[in-house]
Amino acid sequence: KQILKVPKLGPKAYEQCAGFLRVPESGTALDNTAVHPESYRAAERLLELTGHTLAEVSAGKLGDLDGQIRAAGAENLAEQCGVGVPTLLDVAAKTGPRPPGRAAPAPAADRRAGNQRPAAGDGPYGNGAQRH
Repeated sequence: KQILKVPKLGPKAYEQCAGFLRVPESGTALDNTAVHPESYRAAERLLELTGHTLAEVSAGKLGDLDGQIRAAGAENLAEQCGVGVPTLLDVAAKTGPRPPGRAAPAPAADRRAGNQRPAAGDGPYGNGAQRH
């Protein structure tokens, strides 16, 4: 919630960007996942129903959560979590750590005016296309 103190970042902007933020230092394990804050209650209930803890989320040790959902029935779990099946499956997929090879994207290159350099092999406009 500290992000809401940022000037010109209101509740709507927060809602739109919150799912993209990762806060590793947070006391809430879900803050370091892709689960959107509005789905935290459903994620916590899913973990409870499948016998998992937030500590296991932090450690990346949820085992076969997808298999547990299939065994218990996604419709049944979704109803108990108070969400639809698509939301339940999305929450389950986002509860774990990023898959290997899916690290956070590197920061974009500095593209301020006067500092644009085409990559090797790019056309004179730096976008891979030649202008004719």
